[in-house]
Amino acid sequence: MEQKLPERLLDYTEAARARGAHLRMPANVASLFVGWDMFVSYAQQLGVLDCDYDGLRDLGWQMLVELGDAQQVTAQDEKPVMMYLDALSQLVAQGSVYLRHREYPEMPDKMLPKGADREVGAEFLGWYDAQYLYLLSGPTFKTIVQFYRNSGVVFNDTERGIKVKLREEGLLHPAERPTGNTFLYQMGLSTRPWVLRITNTIFNNEGDLPENV
Repeated sequence: MEQKLPERLLDYTEAARARGAHLRMPANVASLFVGWDMFVSYAQQLGVLDCDYDGLRDLGWQMLVELGDAQQVTAQDEKPVMMYLDALSQLVAQGSVYLRHREYPEMPDKMLPKGADREVGAEFLGWYDAQYLYLLSGPTFKTIVQFYRNSGVVFNDTERGIKVKLREEGLLHPAERPTGNTFLYQMGLSTRPWVLRITNTIFNNEGDLPENV
């Protein structure tokens, strides 16, 4: 049976996908169903089942597919701002992107995450301090969209749309004097980059992630 597990897992994944399940969910459904199938089969071999084996197996499949569909709906209903910030925190925690400290941009121990915790080729997305995140708008948006796409989730908003929503929720702080730019803030660094200045609700000022991330 163990030798057939990869083949069975693939078959169940394709069966779940054929049901129209979310791109990420079929693999989850398949993995859970393999466990259910093995449990029901083992119970049958022990003679402890007092109901129809095929019916019980099919019931488990139906319930898992419905749970997968429900999880998809939940993912699609998440608020874009919450998804945006959650993706950023996960990407930093994974070490696939990094931020520099605004006041100490060249200090390795102040980078998020620190060099030893970063992937090779980690993408630079901006700066941070205790009060704000200073994100490069285009690269950050593209990376977050790709993050969700890789997970099988559609980030259902545009780059402009997320800026509007961040501002509506009081999290985006553009230039304080009229500059002709509705969303961006110009940093006082040598390159004077224009960034999204967002209230920092994710990281502390010591180059660390909160314990619950």
